Amino acid sequence: FMYISRYGLTSLRLYTSWFMILLLICFVAVILKQIIKKLNLTKVLCVIFIACFFVLSFSCPDALIATHNINMYKEG
Repeated sequence: FMYISRYGLTSLRLYTSWFMILLLICFVAVILKQIIKKLNLTKVLCVIFIACFFVLSFSCPDALIATHNINMYKEG
């Protein structure tokens, strides 16, 4: 995120950040699986991936990138 704040947002940086957040959520689910033995990890991971992909798909990534970069430019 420090790199994005310095050099701006690109599609590759957005998708990479999205994937890192997805991995963080999946790792938390794996840790919860160790605590809660009855948790069906496969179903949970599928729901997590579908939800994150849904958010990414309907967030209009190109507009998000442009808005972020314009705001960074205006702020200096």
